[in-house]
Amino acid sequence: MVSRGDVDSSGDASRRRGWKGSTATWDVRWWPASDDVGIEEVPLEGRAAAEDKAPQHAVGGELEGMTAEPKAVASTSSSSRARSLWRKLRRKLSSSSSSGGGGGDNAPRNVERSRSSIQNDTESTAAAAAVEPLAAPTLVEAERRSCSSPMPARLVRRSASDSDCLREEAQARRAREWSEEILPHWERKANSKRTRELLLAGVPSKVRGHVWPLLIGNELHIAPGLYDVLCEEARESRRELQRETETLSAADGDLGGAGGQAEEVFTRALNGTAVGACPASQKAIVLDLPRTFPELGFFHAADSPFQEQLRQLLEAYAHFRPEFGYSQGMSYLAAVLLLYLDASHAFACFVNMLARSHCLSAFYKMQTPDVRAYLLLQKRLLVHEMPTLATHFHTIGIEPDMYLIGWIMTLYCRVLPIDTALRIWDCFFWFGDPFIFRAAIGILRVLEPRLLAGSFEDCAYMLSHLPAVVTEEALMKAVRAVRFSPRRFYELFDSCMTLVSAAPTTVHADVAGDMEEGGEDDRADPHDLDAPWPSTHR
Repeated sequence: MVSRGDVDSSGDASRRRGWKGSTATWDVRWWPASDDVGIEEVPLEGRAAAEDKAPQHAVGGELEGMTAEPKAVASTSSSSRARSLWRKLRRKLSSSSSSGGGGGDNAPRNVERSRSSIQNDTESTAAAAAVEPLAAPTLVEAERRSCSSPMPARLVRRSASDSDCLREEAQARRAREWSEEILPHWERKANSKRTRELLLAGVPSKVRGHVWPLLIGNELHIAPGLYDVLCEEARESRRELQRETETLSAADGDLGGAGGQAEEVFTRALNGTAVGACPASQKAIVLDLPRTFPELGFFHAADSPFQEQLRQLLEAYAHFRPEFGYSQGMSYLAAVLLLYLDASHAFACFVNMLARSHCLSAFYKMQTPDVRAYLLLQKRLLVHEMPTLATHFHTIGIEPDMYLIGWIMTLYCRVLPIDTALRIWDCFFWFGDPFIFRAAIGILRVLEPRLLAGSFEDCAYMLSHLPAVVTEEALMKAVRAVRFSPRRFYELFDSCMTLVSAAPTTVHADVAGDMEEGGEDDRADPHDLDAPWPSTHR
């Protein structure tokens, strides 16, 4: 039966369905697939005559018949191809019919059944057309409506595994480019546009151990042997601290206990003149080790060397910069560096990283004026970048210190998946402190719809437990949309440093004035990451 299905022909193009509808009753036919072949409208009253002229062939109890050669409604070349294809099919069907293939006595009944089916299909199509005429389907729609042809591969959505494979292939290509083109010619390629593009795309894990030290540099000229010397000092300090702790325990609170040494040890501890680093730093390091990357099991396994290396690195830094000592959050930075570098190189990068970043140094030293200036800077940037969200935060009482301090002191490793956080690290090493705040604004931009709909409790929890919607792709796209430039960043910071010495009312009035003005001053200086950024840190 000639139903709505393809007409098979060996070596010929597949057939696609053509739909026609209008207020009159029209036939629905299948036409050969070609570039511009249209669909012929054939009134039902002329269909019977056309079928009488067409050769008929019964296959499997079903009648397959072709009408006379269709009219071409497109170009001459398309019409010629259609007529040629149609003649081939007619000759093939005619030869099969003359050889007596199939059908037999059942042919008349098959013909009547076929015509009845076509009449029913045509009537239902006409009824639908009377309500709303159907337009001719596009090529993609015809492919989708076809019952016998599978959906083209280009229309099949890629699976998650395919996306992972593509991502891995892209990372492998970037890793080869880093290894073969960028790293061997670093002096010439360091400030190139291509290097900036590769950093924004993410440094592949296999080359981070080579790229990061070059990005951070060694301005302090940390010698390779210095780390071993500091580690030895830290071990001696630890042993001395252990002896003093045992002495105080043996004294049991009695004056003159433990041979009269308890008072001396206690006095040294109160005056901060204990042997080696500050005991408070060593105790804080020991407490923070189990809380650093708790989701990474290899950091906390019984036989893992990472915890011991992490403790040694942090204690070495406390001896190297006793004015800094140890501050919570440093363990995350040191742990990440140990993932990609050996201990001595990780120590050199850690020391130079904190020395080059004024922002990190201010937060770790808890320099009150500088920290207040950075918090005020974040509020002003939010006003200029997202005034609606800034107004909402002001209304419900969300302040930058409620979320920004934790983000900065762990450099986003505590609130973001490590792969996403390291995308920020890749760019921070090149762009400097402004990128820390670009990332903060980017996160808020991704979360803006949810934050605008949340209460104080909802927003506070969301900012301390970032949802999974903050992906690598979404974050980097949002970061690119941030408008302030490095020059504008430092200008705003200088103005904030001036304001923090004033009364709090003056600071709030300045921010409120920014909210009323809508931040036009900053928007007049648009600057995205595609423009050449200086790779210098303040």
